[in-house]
Parts: sequence; C-alpha cells; structure tokens
Amino acid sequence: MKSILRKKRGAIELSMTTIVVVVLSLTLLIMGFVLVRSIMCGAIGISGNIADYSRKIIDDLFSASSGEVQCVGDGISVSISTGKSSQIPCRFDATSQNYYRAEVRIDKDASTILNRGVSEQELRRWLIVNTWNGEIPPNDKSIKPIAKLDIPENSPEGDIALEVKFFKGRGSSETLLTEKILTFTPKQEGAIKGFLC
Repeated sequence: MKSILRKKRGAIELSMTTIVVVVLSLTLLIMGFVLVRSIMCGAIGISGNIADYSRKIIDDLFSASSGEVQCVGDGISVSISTGKSSQIPCRFDATSQNYYRAEVRIDKDASTILNRGVSEQELRRWLIVNTWNGEIPPNDKSIKPIAKLDIPENSPEGDIALEVKFFKGRGSSETLLTEKILTFTPKQEGAIKGFLC
C-alpha cells in the first residue's frame, strides 16, 4: 500500500514539475517574442531615421556645388570604395526641357594618386564610362550617373580628379555650359563590411 502511495505521490510531483516547466517555458517564449518585436520595431524606426539622414547628407554633398549642374565631388573630396564600380552622380536644375551632354576625363595634374605608383595609363583604365547625355525635364531633381569609376582592390590612397565638361543643347545649338573638377579618394573597406556588403 505504501509503495502505491509513493508511486502516486511521485507521479503527482512529476506532473506538477512538468506543468511548472511548461508554464515557465511559455512565459519565457512570450517574453522572447515581445523582446524580438520591440527590437524589430526599434530597428525599423532607426532605419527610417538613417534614410532621412542619408538624404540630408546627399543634399549637402550636392549643395557644395552650385549652378545649373551640381555634382558630388565638386568642392569636397568624396571617399569611394575600392574593389567595386562607383557611379559619379550629378543633378541638373533645368528651368525648361533641355538636352545635356557630359564628357569626363582624368585630370592628371590634379590627381595625386599618380604620385603613389599608379601610372597615367592605368588610371585612365579605371574610368570605364566617360560620356553621358540625356534630356532633362524642368524641375527634375533626380540624380543622373554621368560616369563610372572601377578602382582595383589594392589601389593606393590619393585623390582622383575628373575634369567634366557639360554641354547644353543639340547639334549646332550645343554650347559649353560649365566645366567642373570632381575629386574622389579611394578607400579600402574593412573585411567584414566588404564581405557583408
């Protein structure tokens, strides 16, 4: 009789322990879901703030340049990543529908990277797209990639200067609008950032 009571008491204790473990597990699981949800919601809010801040930084980069054409790298040297292609963006403030054309070449006199073991011929090969043309509607604030640089992974640091001539109009009515010197500095990325991005 005592052994039957002991078995029943052991079974009740085991079932109570199981219930306590299940209740604690469910509580921890719910708390985990709440924690993950709060982290995800916070991350969404932060990413929105980062997007707004990035837009402000881009606007600041363009506002350093003035006139009918604004380009990143005009007046401020901008860092670009090595080991990948980087587009050179410009924005046009057309008051009426106009046709624009851009010719880009390496400015060897202003490119300090030439003093760090890069030949002029090699530097020219890094500029893989050097012309752009297109029709711009009035008040179009969209960014146009006018050129593309492809800088090798292990390139030395130093400035790359691009001389850009902007033309307005077509055919016989085409006129030189402006000339700009855009400056870019190649920077090597960290191993983790390069792997993830």
